[in-house]
Amino acid sequence: MEKRKLGKYGADVSAIGIGAMSFSNFYGPTNEQESHTILAEALDQGISHIDTANVYGAGASEAAIGSFLAKQGSKRNTLFSIATKVGIKGNIQTGKTEFDNSPDYLKKELDGSLKRLGVESIDLYYIVCLLKTPTSDFKLTIEPLRKVKTAVGWFISTRPDPSEDSFASAAVIS
Repeated sequence: MEKRKLGKYGADVSAIGIGAMSFSNFYGPTNEQESHTILAEALDQGISHIDTANVYGAGASEAAIGSFLAKQGSKRNTLFSIATKVGIKGNIQTGKTEFDNSPDYLKKELDGSLKRLGVESIDLYYIVCLLKTPTSDFKLTIEPLRKVKTAVGWFISTRPDPSEDSFASAAVIS
């Protein structure tokens, strides 16, 4: 499998990665065993990068990855490079998607992602935000989190409007 550098200083990762939204019933029914089978096959094929998010199945995707990694013993921290996203959350009362890029939310969700994944650090932490949010605000927001070394790389992707599915731009801030 061809490898590529994750960012400027990151790990070498497979050119093909796994998008783990399917581990959360988003595309249809699934279960933990099916997710584990996919992850095992990915390793057999030389795939070493997983992309997930805290909102995929309200953490179910991260939990499925974490339970697979837990079964791998001492190898668990070297098998995959993990990227996860934060900043989007569902409002239970309205059923609508909202953005929350506050320092408290980002910290709480980073801690939750680390716990669900069963890892000490994440290789790439995507912050999803609205286009109107200045990048400089995020540098101030994540600075305290960067000092604890729980995420190796930080990435911001912006949406012009919460009702749109496309992203407008991105900035690496690590």
